[in-house]
Amino acid sequence: MRKYSFILLTFIIFLLHPKTITAEVCDYVELARLKNIAENIEIKLSYFNMADDVNFSVSILNLRPGVYIRDLYKNAVYSYDSESPITMIDNYETGKSYQFQIYTDLTDCKNKELKTINIETPYYNIFYNDTVCNGLDNYYLCDRWYKHGLSYEIFVETVNTYKESLIPEEKIDEDIDNVYYQYIINFFSNTYYYFFGGIIIVGLSSIYYLSRKDDFDLRT
Repeated sequence: MRKYSFILLTFIIFLLHPKTITAEVCDYVELARLKNIAENIEIKLSYFNMADDVNFSVSILNLRPGVYIRDLYKNAVYSYDSESPITMIDNYETGKSYQFQIYTDLTDCKNKELKTINIETPYYNIFYNDTVCNGLDNYYLCDRWYKHGLSYEIFVETVNTYKESLIPEEKIDEDIDNVYYQYIINFFSNTYYYFFGGIIIVGLSSIYYLSRKDDFDLRT
């Protein structure tokens, strides 16, 4: 008899307080709606230059009532603000990964995770604007966001080696010939007086020798 009385009492409570029984259940339709809101949330990166580095800002777009974002890096929570539809957060470092988790704060689905967004800030190449990169905008080592890990000396040496590889072989041969001819010209420019002096001495010696020979022949 007690068993039947308990069942009857439970049934009566269910009829009188249905909301109390279902309040802790996250409705599938409601959860799907919230996940759709979460899917439309965007996180975009922007940067500004510092002395020898860059710093990134994060912009959160399309936040809506009923959802909020937890920033695991800063251990902070951002929710919808009707007066500021775009949430901006500064001071994210270069070359790192950051994670943002989207939850709902509605009663029936409270603290239910809806989506996780991972973003990576690119590595900043502090040498990209060096004079050695002039005219090499398409070379990977001169890209603003390329991660190379090279010292400045090795960076310059590598870029200069690449520059040399761009010179056509015919141009190299031509330059070698020009250097060779220039060397010959410089040599004669600096020694021409010795050269012509030698010619004059040889010429005079030859004349003297021939004249002595003629004298000898006449005496015979």
